[in-house]
Amino acid sequence: ETEKQSIYRIDLNWLNANKNFSKTEDETLPGYNNYYLESCPNGALNVKSYTGITLNNLYNGINLHYYEKNGELKHDYIVAPHANYKQIQVEVKGADVSVNKDGSLTLKTPLGEVQEGQPIVYQRGRELKANWQVEKNVLSFNVEDVDPNYELIIDPVTRLWGTYYGGSSNDIGYSCAT
Repeated sequence: ETEKQSIYRIDLNWLNANKNFSKTEDETLPGYNNYYLESCPNGALNVKSYTGITLNNLYNGINLHYYEKNGELKHDYIVAPHANYKQIQVEVKGADVSVNKDGSLTLKTPLGEVQEGQPIVYQRGRELKANWQVEKNVLSFNVEDVDPNYELIIDPVTRLWGTYYGGSSNDIGYSCAT
């Protein structure tokens, strides 16, 4: 019953990011997609897909690389030597954010909770201890023992698809695709 369905959205916004960042694409995947929307009734046609995309200099000395790994969407912040990873700040709108005792992150919404893992950080082939910091629904990272002379890779967990079906009675899914 469509009148009983609920949709809820969580927005993530980069705070103080560079407005003039550039992008580069990884390998082009075969084929293309066509999109038809109310805002674009003639369609956005022949849209290519890529194995990954990098937002270059999203923050000063920091690139953001989105890519697929084992069927899941991933992203890494690549922090150049002498760049300050503390520039990375992500505002969360639409959820109350808290850090759990195990270091994971909970995004609480009216329709349920979404839990993300603790960030993983690498430098020179070794994992550094890292955790989420939350202040007024703004996410950032705290990383221990960073050597500013070397590149830093911050690998936060990305959800491929998250939704909640359910109610107080039986649930039937006729068709669902991502």
